[in-house]
Amino acid sequence: MARQTEKKFDYEYERGGVASVFVAFESLTGKRLVRVYPRRTKADYCWFAKAVGNQWLKN
Repeated sequence: MARQTEKKFDYEYERGGVASVFVAFESLTGKRLVRVYPRRTKADYCWFAKAVGNQWLKN
C-alpha cells in the first residue's frame, strides 16, 4: 500500500504595508495612550507628544 500524503502548498509572504505605533503609559495608574500613524515623521511625533500633554497634564 502506498502512503497517503497531504498535498503541500507553498506561499510567498505578501507585505501589506507598514504603520508606526506610538505608545505612552504610566505604570502607577495603568493609564496608556496609543496612536497609530501611517508613517513616522517629526510632525507625527509632535502630534503624539501634544496628545500626551493634553490628556495627562490637565490641571
